[in-house]
Amino acid sequence: MTSADEIMIMLKRSPDDPAQFSREYQETIGNVLAALRVDGVETKPRIFTMDAVGSVGGYTGEFIAMANALGPATIAALSGWLAGRNGRKVRIKVEGIEVEANSMKQLDEALRRVEQVKRDNEPKRVHE
Repeated sequence: MTSADEIMIMLKRSPDDPAQFSREYQETIGNVLAALRVDGVETKPRIFTMDAVGSVGGYTGEFIAMANALGPATIAALSGWLAGRNGRKVRIKVEGIEVEANSMKQLDEALRRVEQVKRDNEPKRVHE
């Protein structure tokens, strides 16, 4: 479950993507994480590791963004990630709703829904 200032982002691989822990695929996830940092967003990425000789590990493509909204660098990186391979998906979960996008249009709609949920769940200010 995410709190009011958390946005769960899940990058879902295309069947045509390189292996999950290949250098090429890990770089694509790293680009999205770098964009979050450019936007000043603290992230908590999920990392998979195996404790064995010759084993591999890396980012799973799931991370929590500690933010109330996603900035322009992050939106551009998510758009670029989607456009990188046919069949990729971005899933965003915030405050009990989960939206999925596999195109720029769907990503825009998903981000609008996330912003609306955030606005609807903001504490109401009482003016005296």
